[in-house]
Amino acid sequence: MSDVVRNLARLYARRESQCESDSPERRVLARARIQADRLALGFRGGASGLPTVLIGGAAIPVLASLARRRVLVVGRQPMEALYETIGHCGRPPEDDADTIALVAIGLTAVTWFVLPVVLVTLAAIFRG
Repeated sequence: MSDVVRNLARLYARRESQCESDSPERRVLARARIQADRLALGFRGGASGLPTVLIGGAAIPVLASLARRRVLVVGRQPMEALYETIGHCGRPPEDDADTIALVAIGLTAVTWFVLPVVLVTLAAIFRG
């Protein structure tokens, strides 16, 4: 559908350029071209990446919690068993789950709050 709208807008533009400057047909084609151009903006793929960014930002904490669980299941128990087998050699190393969680929370906050404000501000600047 987007190809049809773009081709129609291009056709109107070409026809408009071929008409005489003061003819009524040129005015009709100019209005049709302008409307087709406006319609083409709505069909442009990826015009607004905001929904994708917000969904991705919402997925970050979920992925971080899954990573934390995986580290606990895969790493902690075998490591503790190894340290028990070796003998008294200190505590097993800790994972970086707290750091990962803080980064995930920070990225989520940026995605949910800062990025939409920046995008709205940029849209207002470029429209005005």
